[in-house]
Amino acid sequence: MRHFATQESLNVDLLLDKEKRSNIIQAEKDKLTNKDAVFILLDVVRTLARQGIAFRGRSTNSTHKQDEEDGNFNQIVELLSRHCPSLNRWLNEVRLRPYHVTYMSHDSQNEMIDILAENIRDKVKEEVSDSKMFSVMADTTPDTSNKDRLAVDVRYVKEDSPSFAVKERLIEVKERTDKTGDGQASDILTSLEDSGLKSSELVFQSYDFASNMSGIHNGAQAEIEKKLDRKVPYIPCQAHRWNTLVEHGCETKKSRTRWMARAESIKAVWTSLEAIVKALEEAFAAPKLDAKVKATISGLLKNVKSFDFTVSLMFVKNIMFKTKILSEILQQEELNIVNALELTKATLTSLERINNEETEMNDMIEAAVLYAKTSFQIDAKEEFTRSHRVRRIPRRYDENPQETTAFTFYQYYRKEFKCVLDVLISQFRDKMQPTLDVIAPIAHALQVPLHEPSPEIIQKLAEMFPNDVDADVLEAELEVFKNIVDHKEELKNGSMDNIVQFAYEQRKTLPLRCKAYQLMLTAPISVAKDERTFSHLKFVKSVYRSTMGDKRLDNLMLLNCEKDLTD
Repeated sequence: MRHFATQESLNVDLLLDKEKRSNIIQAEKDKLTNKDAVFILLDVVRTLARQGIAFRGRSTNSTHKQDEEDGNFNQIVELLSRHCPSLNRWLNEVRLRPYHVTYMSHDSQNEMIDILAENIRDKVKEEVSDSKMFSVMADTTPDTSNKDRLAVDVRYVKEDSPSFAVKERLIEVKERTDKTGDGQASDILTSLEDSGLKSSELVFQSYDFASNMSGIHNGAQAEIEKKLDRKVPYIPCQAHRWNTLVEHGCETKKSRTRWMARAESIKAVWTSLEAIVKALEEAFAAPKLDAKVKATISGLLKNVKSFDFTVSLMFVKNIMFKTKILSEILQQEELNIVNALELTKATLTSLERINNEETEMNDMIEAAVLYAKTSFQIDAKEEFTRSHRVRRIPRRYDENPQETTAFTFYQYYRKEFKCVLDVLISQFRDKMQPTLDVIAPIAHALQVPLHEPSPEIIQKLAEMFPNDVDADVLEAELEVFKNIVDHKEELKNGSMDNIVQFAYEQRKTLPLRCKAYQLMLTAPISVAKDERTFSHLKFVKSVYRSTMGDKRLDNLMLLNCEKDLTD
């Protein structure tokens, strides 16, 4: 009996162990299946967020549950399940799992969106921490629900062999409630703190020209310096600056050029001018036309078919496209501040040459005369004589009115053009000087071709680093680096990019010189990153998604804007 009992117990134990092992194996299989299914769901979330596509796709006259079932997220998962047996089985077995979990509800979607966004924030935090210095850029815009949104971005340099790689990253999009400079500064610093970035490593700041951002006393840039109790150089957005300067320059002659604030508008009118005139003529000749409309068309035709309009259009087209090229280059992420200002100076020199060269202006006027003659049969000089008669001063003001100076055809239009160019050049010089003053230490010490900066410049450059830097050591490294470059023909006459790459290669032996170039690359050029963010905002928070919560919006904006990290 004892033997029988023992044998029976042994068999039961074996059966229990077998069942236990089977349960363990099945649990492991279920765990892998669940893991694979969740990874697929995460990929669907990642793809929808990356492309800025709505998740639930709410339709009118439908219940919340019906919205979720018919939404993009659920429908894409259903589509994948028809081609993925494991996912299909996982969805079909939902009722066998505890609590019937599917991870497809809006709460689960938000959780997965948050996980993916936090992963990106961690990557950005790690890269900025490794860089040891960064700049901040910020701008605001209203969204579809008429809330002011503040976009905060950072610019930093990442070591990416064989040289540095400049990165501009969005860190947060949030509602702006306090529009004062102090409120803006607090919001920006809070965003940096929430992202795990050290304000002690902030080296530059860049915003547009709104007074609450750029004000030297109470603007955000001044308030940030007060809150951090140290100097944080402010570099105004150079791309915005050019656009506003051109607009102000055009406003000097409101009747002719004020409306031409964008190069694309001018190009569209210039290339379609003959078609525009033809369309106006056909509209004017249409029968049974309202008298008021006919009078408006007649006025438009008279203005458009005038030589004043043609020559002004040609002049502004040439000027605007010179500045448009610069404006586009200034928005490039990889551009450094020294090269940006060199390009700006070159554009200014080009405008000054046009302003000073009578021959070039005369050639442009002559080209407009020929175009007006061949396209619209306009006799420019006859029209000028008729429309621009000499206005003599009354005798009560001048006893010799016959001595009034009469402008010739070419003199008159040169004077008109110079009015625009003088204002444009003058304003640009005034506006560019503060930026030149800010980056003067960097430009004098690092600009190609290399030369030996003064001790005062080196001291100012050392003070721009986020951490204490010995000016004497920096001076020694600058001198040694210059001597090395002077003995290498391929570098002596090389570009800034070549010099930066060589400095990167020497980062172990001349670390401060390398850090100086890193500082130069960290300096922001424009807030174009914020503008690109706002372009994404129009799609992520469209009129059909205007009730989206702030946290979800911030996460989706991050996933949509930083696609390389989302992938």
